[in-house]
Amino acid sequence: MTAPGAIYVVDDEPEVRKGLERLLRAAGWEVRAFFSADEFLSALQAAPPRCVILDYHMPGVNGLELQDLMVARGSTVPVVYLSGSLDIADLSHPAFRQAEFLVKPAQREHLLAAVERAIAR
Repeated sequence: MTAPGAIYVVDDEPEVRKGLERLLRAAGWEVRAFFSADEFLSALQAAPPRCVILDYHMPGVNGLELQDLMVARGSTVPVVYLSGSLDIADLSHPAFRQAEFLVKPAQREHLLAAVERAIAR
């Protein structure tokens, strides 16, 4: 059984957000979904999540920049990245040493395992 607390999903694609919400709720998690970094950051201060699932490629502030903003605000919330693609040069960013990374479309069991590992750290 999962621990109490919400998983926050930040993804600009409505279908992806809805799919992740259904999957995580079916696994017993409370879920809050956001379409942008700004919307997420407003909620982050009010109620910190157990884990954040971030889309790596988003318009405006991307996932990596969003994690940098979270850290700058003192957040230690674990992150799981989802992306359709990744530039190998991006892997050198320090954030990837502290996060899980999955390629879209991620298999259900891989996503749930990544969330559990992120929370366990």
